[in-house]
Amino acid sequence: MRIALFTIVTPPDLPIAKYCVRAFVAAAEKLDHEVSIVVFFNGVLPRQQESIRSIKYSGHLEFRDNYDAISAQADSIRSQIGKEYTAPSGIKATREGLYENGSVIWSRELPRVSADFIAIADADFEMFDSRFVDDMLEAFAGDDRLGFYSTDYTPTRRTFDTYSQTRCTIYERNHTWFCIYRREALEKNSDFEFVEQPGEDGPIKFDHSAMLQKRLKEDHHYKGAHLPATMDWMYLHYGAFAKNRSLTGWKLGLYRRVRILHYNGYRHRHGSPLLAKTLKLAGRVFNRLFRLNRFDRERRRYIFDTGA
Repeated sequence: MRIALFTIVTPPDLPIAKYCVRAFVAAAEKLDHEVSIVVFFNGVLPRQQESIRSIKYSGHLEFRDNYDAISAQADSIRSQIGKEYTAPSGIKATREGLYENGSVIWSRELPRVSADFIAIADADFEMFDSRFVDDMLEAFAGDDRLGFYSTDYTPTRRTFDTYSQTRCTIYERNHTWFCIYRREALEKNSDFEFVEQPGEDGPIKFDHSAMLQKRLKEDHHYKGAHLPATMDWMYLHYGAFAKNRSLTGWKLGLYRRVRILHYNGYRHRHGSPLLAKTLKLAGRVFNRLFRLNRFDRERRRYIFDTGA
C-alpha cells in the first residue's frame, strides 16, 4: 500500500514547518507501508527552502515549488492581496500574500501525486505517534467505499467567522490539516474550492474540502470517517500558521514546547496518561504565565488584516 504525505509550506509557515516535516519523516520511517513525502514550497525564497530541503529521509522525499511563477507575476499578485482572485484553473480564492491559495494547489497538484492514498498534511501539523496513520490505512483496506479519513471532523454549525467578521453557517467537513484521500476518489473530483451560498440565516460556507467531500458522498457514494478523540494526543495541529506574523526563533521554541505540554503532557514521550494529565496542568500555568494565547489570537485574522 503506497501513501503520499503532501504538505504546502508558505513563508509564514516556514518556522513551524521545520519541526513538522521532521516529524513527518520520523513517522514515515516507522510505518509498515511505502511512504513518500511531497513538500510544496508556496512562494518561499529558494535560500529559505534549504532548512527543509536538508532534511534526510530514507524513502522518497520530493520537493516542488512555484517561486519562479510567483516572482514573474509579483506586481499583479501584490495588487490582489486581500481580494478574491480567479486561478487559471477557474477556482476562486482569497489572495492572502505572495503565494497561491492552498485550495488551488491541492486541486492542481494532488492528482499528479503517484500513490494509492494521498494525505493532505498541514505544515503546522506535528505527528507524535504514527500508529493513528496505521489505523486509518487499515480502515481503507477494509472498506473500498471509504473515500476519505481525517484526524478531526466538525459537524454543520452556526458560528461567528473571525475572518469575515460575520455570523454564518459552516458546513460539516473532515478537516484538511490531516486527511487521507483514496486516489480513486480524487480522480472523480479534486476541486477543493471554498464555496459560499446564500441561506435564510446568513451565508452557508463550505470550507476548503467541504463541498468536495459533499460531492464525493452524494455523487459518487463514498464515505468519510474520522479518528476518535481518544487518539488526539498522537498529533497536534497548531492552527492557521499561514497567518503567522511574529512567532519565530526563541519565541516559537518556547511556544511549541509549552503548547505540547499543555496539549498532551508529552504523553508520546513517557506513555503514561496519568502523568500526562498532571503535566498538562503545568502546561496551562506556563501558557498563562507567558501569555502565549496571544499568538493564537493573532492567527484568527488574515495576515493582511492590519486591524488584527
